[in-house]
Amino acid sequence: MTTAVSAPTLVRCLYVSRRVDEATDPRHIDEILQASRARNAHCDITGGLIYTGEFFFQVLEGPAAATAQVMQSINADRRHSHVTPLIFETTKERRFDRWAMGYADLPSAVALIEPLFKAPDDEHAHHAMAVLLHALQQGVAQRHAF
Repeated sequence: MTTAVSAPTLVRCLYVSRRVDEATDPRHIDEILQASRARNAHCDITGGLIYTGEFFFQVLEGPAAATAQVMQSINADRRHSHVTPLIFETTKERRFDRWAMGYADLPSAVALIEPLFKAPDDEHAHHAMAVLLHALQQGVAQRHAF
């Protein structure tokens, strides 16, 4: 008799955070992306990052346990503060399945991201998240990120 092994639960996690002065100088973003891509590939996590120069908006997709572990690491990272989870939900498919960590430098996204710290559950926040996810997908696709 064989026992069926079920696939781990797939989740999507979105969060925003604030840059800590000088800890995330733009020249350090490449280092962050390289480390994230290596870790995420190892943990079967995909996603994307928007950096505005002041704020981060990130989406992570992967097995629930691995994604939660990455979020613990992000919460402990001193390069940013005010880590604000927006969504942690199960999903049937990935939106960012081609990228261990896609990246879009979108300074204009500040106006969408900043209000998410105050009211992440209201109607405007959900619209802002949808716009940011679309912009991330488009921005990453245009840059041919991996």
